[in-house]
Amino acid sequence: MSNTNLFITEDEQDYILNGKYLEDFPGLQHFMHEPIFTIADLGIKPRDATYWDKNEILPELLGKGARRKYTLIQSVWIRLIVQFRRMDASIAVIKSFKEKLFDISIDLEKAFENPEILALMQKALEAQGIKADVKELLKKETTEGRSLTKSVGMLEGIILTTIALKKRIQFLVGLGGDYMPYSLDKHDYIINEIPKAKEFIEAPHYSISVWIAVLELMVKWQNETFFDDISLLSEEELKIIETIRKPNVKSIKVRLSNGEVSLIEKTVEEKLNPSTQVMDLIMRHGYQNIEIKTQNGKVVQYTNTVMEKIKGTK
Repeated sequence: MSNTNLFITEDEQDYILNGKYLEDFPGLQHFMHEPIFTIADLGIKPRDATYWDKNEILPELLGKGARRKYTLIQSVWIRLIVQFRRMDASIAVIKSFKEKLFDISIDLEKAFENPEILALMQKALEAQGIKADVKELLKKETTEGRSLTKSVGMLEGIILTTIALKKRIQFLVGLGGDYMPYSLDKHDYIINEIPKAKEFIEAPHYSISVWIAVLELMVKWQNETFFDDISLLSEEELKIIETIRKPNVKSIKVRLSNGEVSLIEKTVEEKLNPSTQVMDLIMRHGYQNIEIKTQNGKVVQYTNTVMEKIKGTK
């Protein structure tokens, strides 16, 4: 792994940079930028939202209409505010951090002409762990008719890395709002390779987790109709959630192969109609193990452990 790849490997970089993650998370990009979620969807009280809005720490509203609606990126930011407030961080610290975090939103045409902005965008890419030349990406984005101002946003890049690669990334935020992305499993590298990182970590700071913010949204949204469409989870992970939700599921086991879900083993317990034949139970599923309880010589309950191979795995 090169020095600029702080959080991801070269294979993971290719997975993100070339859009391969969209096969596993097809709805993610849409929800990243589409204002869909209300403040209630984020578990925030209206009076808190009003107070935060007056103090300019809520994100800018997008779209039309008076009712507040936020994108997935903005939703994660709001959950980061919640983490700050749990630690009694001042509004001033949050506001300063917000201004610095979102300060890399850059107009595409100006970026072509301004070397300082190009340097800032390059720094943002490197901070996300993406080893690429920003000028080449600008050319690619222009050719494909997309805006690079969104693709290099610091928070968006870290959210994408958190969701698609399951990386546990935090922001360490100093008392003046200065910050650095951080991951515990990269601690030694950060200390030894990033200038002044050791001094920053040893100084007073807040630690807020993008990973926890995303998990809180997942828990909040898991029973909502839009949850499956957001692609916060891969198809395999959604399959696990779907299995858990099924009635009469007593337990499940998940087997992994090379870090990916390869097999779901579920145990189902059901009461049976006396007329049900044992052969019907056996033929109903590709069973792994079946236990039958009888009463007065008749089948009354069975427990069946079914193994389901996940499509695409070997």
